[in-house]
Amino acid sequence: MKRRTKEYNYDWMENAIFGIGATLFNGTPKEVAATVKLCPTFEPVLNTIVKSGDVGRLFCLVAADYMDRLMHAHERGNKIVLTTFMQTNMLLDAIDGVESCLVEPVTGYASLAFRQGNYEYFDYCCEKGFTETSCSAQRGAIGAFLADCMAAGKPDICILGSAGPCDTNCNSMQFYADYAGIPLVTLDTPVTLVDDRVEDFQFRDLEYLIEQLEKHTGGRLNEDKLRDLLTENDKQNVLLGEICDMCRMIPNPISGVNLLFAIAAHITHSGTKLYTALLEEIVRVGKQNAKQGKAGTYSGKEKARLFMFYIDHFTINAQFYEWAMANDISLLINMVFTYWSQGSCYAEGKDEECYTTDTTSRESMLRTLASINGHMPMNKQLRGPWNEKGQWLSDTKALARLTKPDFLIYAGTMGCRNSWSVNKLIEREMENLGYPTMVSFADVFDERPNSWENVRRQYEEFMSVRRRVA
Repeated sequence: MKRRTKEYNYDWMENAIFGIGATLFNGTPKEVAATVKLCPTFEPVLNTIVKSGDVGRLFCLVAADYMDRLMHAHERGNKIVLTTFMQTNMLLDAIDGVESCLVEPVTGYASLAFRQGNYEYFDYCCEKGFTETSCSAQRGAIGAFLADCMAAGKPDICILGSAGPCDTNCNSMQFYADYAGIPLVTLDTPVTLVDDRVEDFQFRDLEYLIEQLEKHTGGRLNEDKLRDLLTENDKQNVLLGEICDMCRMIPNPISGVNLLFAIAAHITHSGTKLYTALLEEIVRVGKQNAKQGKAGTYSGKEKARLFMFYIDHFTINAQFYEWAMANDISLLINMVFTYWSQGSCYAEGKDEECYTTDTTSRESMLRTLASINGHMPMNKQLRGPWNEKGQWLSDTKALARLTKPDFLIYAGTMGCRNSWSVNKLIEREMENLGYPTMVSFADVFDERPNSWENVRRQYEEFMSVRRRVA
């Protein structure tokens, strides 16, 4: 790793960038423009944030809050738990004396904000022994920890929260725990989702996880805090449902950038009032656009509706989102935006695949929490046969029927092993249903295998050609 890369801590830089983003809104438009010009390295992402208005400000507060809590965890007497986005943040937020480091959003924040990208951290992680064919979403944050480039210091324990649906996700936690010599606790993922035995198993598994966390960190589960988080999460589910409903409209009044902010904040801040405020503002802006008959794009027009049926392309400086917004392409809810709380529009007629919230007792809350974990994106869709009920194909069909996209695109690499193994099969199935569908080889965090410029050209060519024949 270059010496200059180690001059500034990874988490400190993220906190500083998003902290600057939040304070920009205190100035006049002229002052904001002048300030952004003084930050040439971060000018593109800051411009995207500013154009998002108060939603951008609230997202900056979310990102800066998360990085601040992580940076100062040890000096505040808390233990750091390293885990992944497939483990809901609410469990760790409810345990006194711990802070979480969810590696994908931490890596994603850097991909969004660092003009130089995450590349050296990705490579350093591999130099230390992690496989190059792993998912890059974990390698940014873990590479920074391995290089001692985190002001937070070394994590104290790892949670492997997704045994089964994502093997590279699991391998990253196993690798770091072994390399750093810290404890590793595992949550299992049964092959089926809807089964009383599965619910009982996941509840007992979560009880054991809490026992181990309390043993290794000295923290204690705060039932009052957990009840507050789950209650607030219920409010957020209603707001997320409204966003999903609006994405069904033609034109779609929800901004693609705002969908990005909602997804990222859900991973780190579910159950918090800050996330509720962010969702309320997204809903307010969406309703305002809908009332005026406008799309969420910069021009207010909608020329095409794009359904990324796995995940979006999380490029440097949010270039994918800027491309969509500037070219009047509405982005629709994707797999990472589905959380399967009862009452969601995409879950209509599928009540058995949803979870409900019950805060009456410790056991009912932990059963709710275990069910939320089981319904997290990928945990739900990639746990069994690809074409079984409730799996990836089933959910893709349901979301396509709901949102009426013009095109479907998959973006990923062999690092996404469970999805890469069947993406061509899903492409065929969706094509047979009449949806123009493309499989794109693209590492959505690392542009070196296929640059965003080349990916963009591929997308544009596909959309142009298929529109003529569709």
